[in-house]
Amino acid sequence: MTTHTPFIPEILTEWLPSQRWFPAKEASVGVTVVGGTVLEDPAGEAGFEIHFLAVESGRRTDVVSVPISYRSEPLEDAAAGLIGQVEHPALGTRWAYDATHDADFVRLWVDFILLARSTPDDRLDGVVIKAPEHQEPGVAQPVKVLQGEQSNTSVVYGAGPGSMIVKFFRVLAAGESPDVQISAELTAGGSTDTPGHLRVGHGDVAGSTGRTRSPRHRARQCAA
Repeated sequence: MTTHTPFIPEILTEWLPSQRWFPAKEASVGVTVVGGTVLEDPAGEAGFEIHFLAVESGRRTDVVSVPISYRSEPLEDAAAGLIGQVEHPALGTRWAYDATHDADFVRLWVDFILLARSTPDDRLDGVVIKAPEHQEPGVAQPVKVLQGEQSNTSVVYGAGPGSMIVKFFRVLAAGESPDVQISAELTAGGSTDTPGHLRVGHGDVAGSTGRTRSPRHRARQCAA
């Protein structure tokens, strides 16, 4: 697939307020792109984009993370993640999905961190804390998006002993997340009392308050 420029569909401003994790409660919000990247689909069948968006509502500004999957046909078993049908300037008519519901996107993101890759602009990189067992890069696994989280999206990726929970942080903030830091230190120290913390993705976003380096997504091994 030819590399394309990230695209923010207008329909996103209608979809965002309906999401449980969306922080703005005002009727009218302004959305500005402050970072992100494109993940190229090796099969050339889909477009995968990760967006960091500054959301202005009243006197507050929040930065949210929105990965989008663009498909030429409706994605099976992903109706809950449908954003809507859009006209992408580079890809044409596409069904846009919250990419956490797309197994191919989750695979690419897990591979990105598993292989400790970085984007060309060095603003997004993967950090491996512990190499997972029973996970091979490039092999797609089934996904199940968990419901009910307030500010994150957790996805069960895979099945059996190699399964893991991939947590997508939706609302980003400056600095380290205590939850991530403590879990990572326990894993690095050899603790077996909690699920293993495998790896984390970090990203830089240039928002209205300056440059922010925040944990974006992490993956934890599912408890047996």
